[in-house]
Amino acid sequence: MLDELDVRLCRSGQFGVEPLPPALERLVDRAAVVKVGLMRVKLVAVSFGLVFGFVLSWSTLSDPDSIRRMLLLQDAYLYLMFIAAIATGFVGCRIVRALRMRAFVTGDVIGWNETRPEPRHVYGAAIFGVGWAISDACPGPIATQVGRGFAWSLCLLTGVVLGITLFFRLRERAAATRVLPSSAGHTALDSR
Repeated sequence: MLDELDVRLCRSGQFGVEPLPPALERLVDRAAVVKVGLMRVKLVAVSFGLVFGFVLSWSTLSDPDSIRRMLLLQDAYLYLMFIAAIATGFVGCRIVRALRMRAFVTGDVIGWNETRPEPRHVYGAAIFGVGWAISDACPGPIATQVGRGFAWSLCLLTGVVLGITLFFRLRERAAATRVLPSSAGHTALDSR
C-alpha cells in the first residue's frame, strides 16, 4: 500500500519515473483517501474506547462488588445510572435522527430501522443476564478490568471469547444445514 509520501513523489515524478497516468492517479487518490479515512475511524474508536473505559472505572461499573450489590437489590446507584443513560441515549438518538445529522467521522447520515423483538432477543438477554449474575461483569467492564490489570478478569475474558467462538460456530453449522434450492428446481438439504 502506498503511503502519502509515496503518492506525492509518484505524482511529481521524483521516483525517476514519469508521473502516473490519470486512471492510476484516480486509483491512488482513492486508496489514499480510504487509508486516511480508516485511520481516522480507528483513532476516534480508540479515543472513545479509552474515555468509555475511564467512565466505567470511575463510575464503579467495573467493580464486581458494586454489580453484586445492584443485582441483590441492595444498592440502587447503578440502576439509577442505567436509567439516566437510557433516557439520555433515547432522547439524544431521536434528536439526531430527526435533524438528519451526519456521523462525526464518516459523514454518513445517522439512522436506523426499527424491528420488532424476536424470540432470539429474549434468549440472548436471558443468557447475558445469567452470565452477568454469575460473573458480576459484562463485556465492557471486563475490558476495563483487564486494562486495570486485574488478573482474575482474564478468566472472564476467556469465557467471553469462548462464548463468541461458540456462537459463530453454531451459526455456521445452522447456515450449512438450511434447505437450499437446487439447480433442478427441487430443494436439497446441504449437510455441510
